[in-house]
Amino acid sequence: GQDYPINFGYSLEQTIQNDPLKFYTFVVKMLLEEHEPEKVRLLEKLMAKYKGREDHLVQKLSVRYNKSEDDEEDEGSGRDHDEQEQRHMD
Repeated sequence: GQDYPINFGYSLEQTIQNDPLKFYTFVVKMLLEEHEPEKVRLLEKLMAKYKGREDHLVQKLSVRYNKSEDDEEDEGSGRDHDEQEQRHMD
């Protein structure tokens, strides 16, 4: 949410407090665009489903996408480890 546009004369926190739904929509859209761009079209439906629980949706998506990134890093490091082991054996 660091790229969230701040209202003139307000801090980021004040801007978010003035319209939290707009902020949550922005964050969810950014997460979807980065990780699952094909699902951005479902943004309104997703926000409606989690109405009143938008913070839960953001947390849920963050955990899901961080887990995916961790899995990719683990796979990458596993390959590096195998290559290092192979070189050591040669």
